[in-house]
Amino acid sequence: MEESLANIYDVVINGTGLPESILAAACARSGKSVLHVDTNEYYGSDWAALSLKELETWAKAHQENGSDAFTSATLSIHDESSLGQARAYAIDLSPRILYAKSKLIDVLVSSRISRYLDFKSLPTTWVYQPEGNEECGLVKVPAGREDVFTSDKWDLLTKRRVMKFLKFAIDYDNEEIRRIWEGKSEQALPVFLAAPPFSLSPVLVSSITYAIALAASPEALCVQDALPLIHRHLTSLGIYGAFPTMVPMYGGGGELSQAFCRAAAVKGATYVLGKRTVSQNATEEGVEVAFDSGETVKCGTYVGSVSGLTGYEDSVTLRKVFVVKGDCKALVPTGDAAIVAFPPGTLGQHAQSVIAQIHGSGTGECPNGQWIWYLSTRGGPDAVDALNQASIVLKNEAIGSVAGEAAVTMDFLLELSYTERSPSPSGSSDKVSRIITLTPDLTTDYDAAVDCARFAYGRIFGTEEGFMQTLEEDLAGDEDGF
Repeated sequence: MEESLANIYDVVINGTGLPESILAAACARSGKSVLHVDTNEYYGSDWAALSLKELETWAKAHQENGSDAFTSATLSIHDESSLGQARAYAIDLSPRILYAKSKLIDVLVSSRISRYLDFKSLPTTWVYQPEGNEECGLVKVPAGREDVFTSDKWDLLTKRRVMKFLKFAIDYDNEEIRRIWEGKSEQALPVFLAAPPFSLSPVLVSSITYAIALAASPEALCVQDALPLIHRHLTSLGIYGAFPTMVPMYGGGGELSQAFCRAAAVKGATYVLGKRTVSQNATEEGVEVAFDSGETVKCGTYVGSVSGLTGYEDSVTLRKVFVVKGDCKALVPTGDAAIVAFPPGTLGQHAQSVIAQIHGSGTGECPNGQWIWYLSTRGGPDAVDALNQASIVLKNEAIGSVAGEAAVTMDFLLELSYTERSPSPSGSSDKVSRIITLTPDLTTDYDAAVDCARFAYGRIFGTEEGFMQTLEEDLAGDEDGF
């Protein structure tokens, strides 16, 4: 039975995506009364992780261009008999990369919300190089100094150059180091890496640019923007183990959103799924919010969805998701997940990079013996072909690694294609600043969600001080470790 609503709340938040859920937890932990609603019958909104049944319903609802983030969805089930139970899957609609050193981890640790979550290490990153290069196929990206020292593919001079750059990137904000790059701050990253004083090889330039800095194209990142990203990757190593990145188990952003919602509920927030907001009327006293059920409530601040209040930009990310049955240990030699970066131009004429995230059953997203491949790229005339080519390359690399064994197979059981749009930046709010719109950038990591929630918290409280800070009750039962 649905809980009856109070007449007045300090904050009403529409949507249970990651930015909204972080904000709900922050507000509830700081003493605000919070009503948190979602049109969907599941948590996560645009960040959700869906079962197969939920995914089928979602794909049908997003076949055409609509008013939300996702469009042009097509779902093809190639081998239904080999799929597991519907709830054995958690398909992440907007997969991201979680760095050990990041704003999200800082928030999870300071608030102890990390106790609600489990993580798997992501120790392996590859960069794809086509035939004709000094190295071809999947080339392992050095995670740090140990990989450099133990590599049998580089001569001593190359190792010295790589080590010189790694030290440079770790100390990039040092006053002495800044003098080296500030005069070249607007230079494209690949140009900077290939020139003295580093003079790195094309494969190393490609590895750093597209697999570590995650640039979308050669001109996408200048030096001053790339160095903080490379620094984050390198300084994430060793915090929780010999890996820079991790995977939240059971569905990435969807599971993260639910963890923050649990934390908000513990502090008294009210949650109602399947409830649609139909209007918000702002006055100097507050906001009157009406729902499709006919109920109305009043609040001091209403935090709305992107689709309802600002719309979306023309820039898009194309995504493909494959559920695969077969042996992917060539792609994921250790752990349960890996990243493969395809630089621009390595998949036909597509001028943008393609990122593939390979997740195994150990992430809790699929049954044993199956894998989920998340492929994404920026939009362009050749984007769909590039994603298809990337899936073929991954399949060939996986099968080639076990050539000679009997009955080697790699079967695509399910294929999902869709487009994700970037939210338009929120303009001025209503005249009395009672309505706030969350518009996180469509990035490869989770930190934009934290920034967005922190900004809204500052608007509500008049200061960002106190945002997700450690409370005395958080320390109860505290233990060493993450």
